[in-house]
Amino acid sequence: AGAAPELAAGWAAQLAPVQHLAGTGAVTARGLARDVTIDPASTGDAGADTPMVVQVVQMLRDYVAAPLPEEPVGKGARWQRLSSLEARGSRAAQTDTYTLVDLDGAQGTLDDTIAQTASPQALPSPPGAPAAPPATLDSLLTSATAKIRFDLGRLVPDTSLVGTTSMSVSAPRSQMSMVMRLGIQVQGTPP
Repeated sequence: AGAAPELAAGWAAQLAPVQHLAGTGAVTARGLARDVTIDPASTGDAGADTPMVVQVVQMLRDYVAAPLPEEPVGKGARWQRLSSLEARGSRAAQTDTYTLVDLDGAQGTLDDTIAQTASPQALPSPPGAPAAPPATLDSLLTSATAKIRFDLGRLVPDTSLVGTTSMSVSAPRSQMSMVMRLGIQVQGTPP
């Protein structure tokens, strides 16, 4: 709401290839997605190797999960997962701190506290953009919380995430700082 029309149109174009994705995958006993494949027909004209489609598959495989630790845990258990994220040549480090809120058989609820940082780095130009002097990511800090309701019989857990990202980017003669507040609702559907 309130975004510039050009910005909204740009996001809509980025998300179009993933709007109707379909595919298959499996969930391990630890809540991790494995063998995720996308039905190429569900990507429309974009194709399965479109950056946004590749990113969604990576998210399903590595991040949209209810990752339980290897050792047995019970209600109230806490653990961390450290991961390295890469998207279009940019890198960030992420720490997830999980708390098992509820567990009933193969279903349960996790609280996730997320912290994400990135060190200064060159940013690649977007695909198809005209040649321009390189931009630099000067700083990135994200903090978020998520409530994850999982069922190990389903690939995608129901997730509600609220977070804030602060970012500073510079180019040879300009600098931009922004704060982005994000709310995401992910709901898996049965096959």
